Amino acid sequence: MATVNVFVANAKSDSEEVVKEAIEKFKLRFSKNTYVFVTGFQDWSQNMKRLGSWDAWEKNVVYGMKYGTVEKKYGIIFCINRTIGKATANIVQHALTTGTKVVLLDPETREFSAVKAVTKREDTDDWKNGWELR
Repeated sequence: MATVNVFVANAKSDSEEVVKEAIEKFKLRFSKNTYVFVTGFQDWSQNMKRLGSWDAWEKNVVYGMKYGTVEKKYGIIFCINRTIGKATANIVQHALTTGTKVVLLDPETREFSAVKAVTKREDTDDWKNGWELR
Protein backbone atom coordinates (compact mmCIF):
# COMPACT_ATOMS: atom_id res chain seq x y z
CA MET A 1 0.00 0.00 0.00
CA ALA A 2 1.37 3.40 -1.00
CA THR A 3 1.53 6.33 1.40
CA VAL A 4 0.17 9.53 -0.12
CA ASN A 5 0.55 12.96 1.44
CA VAL A 6 -2.66 14.96 1.14
CA PHE A 7 -2.84 18.75 1.45
CA VAL A 8 -6.19 19.64 3.02
CA ALA A 9 -7.16 23.00 1.54
CA ASN A 10 -9.53 24.26 4.20
CA ALA A 11 -10.54 27.78 5.14
CA LYS A 12 -9.03 29.19 8.31
CA SER A 13 -12.62 29.64 9.52
CA ASP A 14 -13.45 25.92 9.14
CA SER A 15 -13.89 24.26 12.52
CA GLU A 16 -11.60 21.43 13.56
CA GLU A 17 -14.68 19.18 13.60
CA VAL A 18 -15.53 19.99 9.95
CA VAL A 19 -11.95 19.28 8.86
CA LYS A 20 -11.78 15.99 10.78
CA GLU A 21 -15.13 14.87 9.35
CA ALA A 22 -13.96 15.61 5.80
CA ILE A 23 -10.72 13.68 6.36
CA GLU A 24 -12.62 10.66 7.72
CA LYS A 25 -14.97 10.73 4.73
CA PHE A 26 -11.93 10.90 2.39
CA LYS A 27 -10.32 7.89 4.09
CA LEU A 28 -13.52 5.86 3.76
CA ARG A 29 -13.99 6.76 0.09
CA PHE A 30 -10.36 6.28 -0.99
CA SER A 31 -9.25 3.38 1.18
CA LYS A 32 -6.71 1.71 -1.14
CA ASN A 33 -3.78 3.81 0.12
CA THR A 34 -2.42 5.05 3.41
CA TYR A 35 -2.77 8.82 3.73
CA VAL A 36 -0.97 11.48 5.70
CA PHE A 37 -3.12 14.60 5.95
CA VAL A 38 -1.68 18.09 6.44
CA THR A 39 -4.03 21.06 6.71
CA GLY A 40 -3.30 24.34 5.01
CA PHE A 41 -2.82 26.01 8.38
CA GLN A 42 -0.33 23.32 9.50
CA ASP A 43 1.75 23.64 6.33
CA TRP A 44 1.56 27.44 6.42
CA SER A 45 2.69 27.49 10.09
CA GLN A 46 5.61 25.15 9.36
CA ASN A 47 6.85 26.79 6.16
CA MET A 48 5.69 30.38 5.69
CA LYS A 49 8.44 32.05 7.72
CA ARG A 50 11.15 30.10 5.89
CA LEU A 51 9.62 30.71 2.46
CA GLY A 52 8.95 34.41 3.09
CA SER A 53 5.93 35.12 0.87
CA TRP A 54 2.48 33.87 0.01
CA ASP A 55 3.56 33.21 -3.57
CA ALA A 56 6.53 31.09 -2.47
CA TRP A 57 4.38 29.16 0.01
CA GLU A 58 1.63 28.47 -2.57
CA LYS A 59 4.20 27.17 -5.05
CA ASN A 60 5.94 25.07 -2.38
CA VAL A 61 2.68 23.24 -1.64
CA VAL A 62 2.50 22.07 -5.25
CA TYR A 63 6.10 22.00 -6.47
CA GLY A 64 7.85 21.13 -3.19
CA MET A 65 9.47 17.72 -2.86
CA LYS A 66 9.40 15.17 -0.06
CA TYR A 67 12.67 15.48 1.83
CA GLY A 68 15.39 13.30 0.31
CA THR A 69 13.28 12.19 -2.67
CA VAL A 70 12.15 13.33 -6.09
CA GLU A 71 8.49 12.82 -5.11
CA LYS A 72 6.10 15.73 -4.82
CA LYS A 73 5.45 16.88 -1.27
CA TYR A 74 1.70 16.31 -1.80
CA GLY A 75 0.13 13.79 -4.15
CA ILE A 76 -3.38 15.15 -3.70
CA ILE A 77 -4.88 18.56 -2.99
CA PHE A 78 -8.12 17.96 -1.06
CA CYS A 79 -10.57 20.88 -1.00
CA ILE A 80 -13.48 20.90 1.42
CA ASN A 81 -15.10 24.13 0.17
CA ARG A 82 -16.32 24.97 -3.33
CA THR A 83 -15.89 28.71 -2.68
CA ILE A 84 -12.25 29.44 -1.87
CA GLY A 85 -9.80 32.25 -1.23
CA LYS A 86 -6.90 33.55 -3.25
CA ALA A 87 -4.18 31.32 -1.77
CA THR A 88 -6.20 28.15 -2.30
CA ALA A 89 -7.14 29.29 -5.81
CA ASN A 90 -3.46 29.75 -6.65
CA ILE A 91 -2.55 26.36 -5.16
CA VAL A 92 -5.33 24.64 -7.14
CA GLN A 93 -4.32 26.42 -10.35
CA HIS A 94 -0.68 25.33 -9.94
CA ALA A 95 -1.83 21.78 -9.14
CA LEU A 96 -4.05 21.57 -12.21
CA THR A 97 -1.19 22.86 -14.37
CA THR A 98 1.16 20.14 -13.10
CA GLY A 99 -1.34 17.30 -13.20
CA THR A 100 -1.57 16.96 -9.42
CA LYS A 101 -4.92 15.46 -8.40
CA VAL A 102 -7.36 17.98 -6.93
CA VAL A 103 -10.40 16.52 -5.18
CA LEU A 104 -13.42 18.40 -3.84
CA LEU A 105 -15.75 17.17 -1.14
CA ASP A 106 -18.74 19.35 -1.93
CA PRO A 107 -20.02 20.74 1.38
CA GLU A 108 -23.62 20.80 0.13
CA THR A 109 -23.98 17.42 -1.59
CA ARG A 110 -21.27 15.62 0.47
CA GLU A 111 -20.10 14.03 -2.80
CA PHE A 112 -16.55 13.82 -4.12
CA SER A 113 -15.55 15.14 -7.53
CA ALA A 114 -12.37 15.87 -9.44
CA VAL A 115 -11.68 19.58 -9.76
CA LYS A 116 -11.19 20.64 -13.37
CA ALA A 117 -10.91 24.43 -13.03
CA VAL A 118 -10.88 27.37 -10.65
CA THR A 119 -12.66 30.58 -11.64
CA LYS A 120 -12.71 34.10 -10.23
CA ARG A 121 -16.17 35.12 -9.12
CA GLU A 122 -17.29 38.23 -11.00
CA ASP A 123 -19.57 39.44 -8.22
CA THR A 124 -16.86 40.05 -5.61
CA ASP A 125 -13.32 41.26 -4.95
CA ASP A 126 -13.19 39.25 -1.71
CA TRP A 127 -9.75 37.62 -1.40
CA LYS A 128 -11.13 35.13 1.15
CA ASN A 129 -14.09 33.89 -0.92
CA GLY A 130 -13.61 35.27 -4.43
CA TRP A 131 -12.94 32.03 -6.35
CA GLU A 132 -14.94 28.93 -7.12
CA LEU A 133 -13.98 25.35 -7.95
CA ARG A 134 -15.53 23.63 -10.96
